[in-house]
Amino acid sequence: MQSKGTRGARRVLKRLSGRESRHIRHENHLLSKALVDEAQMHQCGTIRLEKLTGIRARTKVRNKHLNRMVNGWSFGELQKFVEYKATRAGIKTEHVNPAYTSKTCSCCGKRGSRQQDVFRCATCGESHSDINAAANIAGGGVCKPSRINADCEINFSHDVVESCLL
Repeated sequence: MQSKGTRGARRVLKRLSGRESRHIRHENHLLSKALVDEAQMHQCGTIRLEKLTGIRARTKVRNKHLNRMVNGWSFGELQKFVEYKATRAGIKTEHVNPAYTSKTCSCCGKRGSRQQDVFRCATCGESHSDINAAANIAGGGVCKPSRINADCEINFSHDVVESCLL
């Protein structure tokens, strides 16, 4: 169509240009509104988001299709939308370091093992790895194993975290 160069082809290309980005922007607005509404409904004072700096480099794999999906994800835009809508609603936003959030038990704070979507803790048993990581992020993140000391604990009410999770 681009090589044709006719007036009709140019009209179609102009109409279609930016269609996907407008669709993604609309979806991000809807999702961010739902997140903030959920936080308001459960009276959460803070929305914690994962720090996503360098995610494109960290998630790069040998699969072209997966790389294209991750690179097409507009997470920065979504985070900005959540931040400004939360600020308007009087809710604070924090960015949490995602290190070890999916490998640490959200109940007892001990390191466990993760295989795909299953998290196993020797003390607490099995749970879904994404829910476990979300609970750790909601709790403010976890400490790196080499830096654990008396001041570095996960202390949050599990009931509050569950009510604030979607």
